[in-house]
Amino acid sequence: MARLDSGAWLAGRFADASYAGGFPNGKRALYAESGVPSYWVLNPAEATMLVLSLEGEDYVQRAFGSGNQDVTVSGPHPFSVRPSVLLT
Repeated sequence: MARLDSGAWLAGRFADASYAGGFPNGKRALYAESGVPSYWVLNPAEATMLVLSLEGEDYVQRAFGSGNQDVTVSGPHPFSVRPSVLLT
């Protein structure tokens, strides 16, 4: 598999109708292998946001929220956001 060499600290994606709670394993694996520490998924159809952090060789869930629930991220730049606000 190819490796990203960008020094990126965040990868994100908008989930489409085919998402159904799964991950595009190819991209997720590429980001993990490349050492991208944060991976976020915003699902407009369900107004959800999932925040994952790289731990070892795979991502683990750090935060999740839907609608008007706050999603709080502690780093690398701490903030809180509501998925519904991002989608308006």
